[in-house]
Amino acid sequence: MKPLVSILITNFNKQKYIKKCIESCLNQNFRKFEICVADNNSTDNSIEVINKFKNKVRIFKIPRKFNSGPQNQLYCIKKMIKKSNGKIVCLLDSDDFFYKNKLKKVFHSFKNTNSKFFFDKPYLGNKINFKIKNKKSKHIWPTIFPTSSISFVKNDFNNFEKLSFLTNKKFSHLAIDFRIQVYSMLIKNDYKIIKNKITYYRQIEGGLESNWKKFSLAWWNRRYQAHTYLRELYKIKNKKINKNFDFLISKILSKFS
Repeated sequence: MKPLVSILITNFNKQKYIKKCIESCLNQNFRKFEICVADNNSTDNSIEVINKFKNKVRIFKIPRKFNSGPQNQLYCIKKMIKKSNGKIVCLLDSDDFFYKNKLKKVFHSFKNTNSKFFFDKPYLGNKINFKIKNKKSKHIWPTIFPTSSISFVKNDFNNFEKLSFLTNKKFSHLAIDFRIQVYSMLIKNDYKIIKNKITYYRQIEGGLESNWKKFSLAWWNRRYQAHTYLRELYKIKNKKINKNFDFLISKILSKFS
């Protein structure tokens, strides 16, 4: 039977966490799904752990193509999406895991709304990791949910991909979580927030976010890329966006990084 949901797991050197990650998917109380795991040429024993599940998951060994971690992750996800069979895609980082009702809640949202993108509140331990910002408030960006809290209708990914400049070196620091949420919240206004506790999010050394110390020059460089990415999306959609102090300071400081 063709799966309704495809779980796409990206892994690079997460030997310590990948077993728990895969097991959390196998233990779902929703059965019509497949699990795809992309190992991005790990140098630890990750692939040995993943191979223990070879009869239960689809394994993709994908070489690292870029110097940028976010770009490599995007490349792996893009490859798996083309091979996946589900109508709905749930992204999952290999150091995170799903609670057993994750797929059921996501599929219920899919069946009961016209939205194409879904975000659920991540938990770190027993508390919500952040507060949700109103996109119309003073904040420049909407709340950026981590990758493992993102689900979407597969067919709509093609529209996103056309605008997302996935392998453009100019945006080498921007991960898929930021790209999808800027597109779905600020450009399309087509999303739903699921308030249930269904994703466990870890912040660990070696994760993509661990490389960005707040207010460092690298952090400002990434912020300028984010501004530029948003402005280009607005331009394609014939929308206007005003320059602000944050944009100007990030542009100046990025030149020193």
